[in-house]
Parts: sequence; structure tokens; C-alpha cells
Amino acid sequence: MIFARNSPGQGDELYSPLHAANRDRRKTPWRNVLAPIKNERARLLGSPVARVTRAWGGYGSTPTFRLRLRDGRRAFFTGVNEASNDFMRAAPDSELRIHRELPHVLEGHAPGFLGSSAVDGCRVPLPEDVSPKQFRPRPPVLHDV
Repeated sequence: MIFARNSPGQGDELYSPLHAANRDRRKTPWRNVLAPIKNERARLLGSPVARVTRAWGGYGSTPTFRLRLRDGRRAFFTGVNEASNDFMRAAPDSELRIHRELPHVLEGHAPGFLGSSAVDGCRVPLPEDVSPKQFRPRPPVLHDV
């Protein structure tokens, strides 16, 4: 599955996550993210989206967004699919494993983890979207973990 369809005027073909990085450096708008992916995000977070802004970051050229939810929480939406490279496809699993195994180490040093989904080959982790000012400068040394 691909994340989104091209917007009007760009043709009817499916959005390739590689287009943004290789062709014109733009990322797809939120309105073009496919409904099954948005629906799973809504189910996981339990609150409608109040505001969305496109963001740079995430695992690669796939769509990334900063979400402000109606209940006041914030989430960072990024993900990978079959067209993503090996590094990108491994990143969500690594991130999820770290959040599951080391929450006591990450607390205060990294965004919280709100959930993760897999829809038709697209994997979307949902960390909190936070300001860098909310974290202490360095995590504790991990050799004792």
C-alpha cells in the first residue's frame, strides 16, 4: 500500500514515497493520506485531529506530520511502507522495542510513545510531538541498563 494519492493537478497515480526526496523535495499533504491509515491513527489515539502541519524528519521521504489533537495532545506521524529502503523499514521496529524495553531510561529524555499501527504494509509509529525544551540535556549512561 502507498500512503496517499497525488493532489488534483498532479495526475491520478498513487503517491510514491520516493517522489518527495528525489523529484521535487515536497511531501504529500495530510488531506491525501489514505483513509485506512487515518482511521487507524484515530482509533489508536482516540481523539480527532484539530490541526496538522507537514514536517521534515521521520525515517525518510514518506509523509511526516505534526498532529495537534482536539484533546490537547500532540503526536508526530511518520511511517514506512514496502517502497521504503531497508534502514527505513527496520527503524519503526527498533524504536518500538526501545520504548517497550527502556521506558525508565527514556523518561524525561525522549518523547513518549502513543502507539503504533500496521495497515496494508504501511507501518506508522506515533511518538509524542514535543518541544526539545521539555527534555533534560542527556540521558543517563546506559551501561547499567
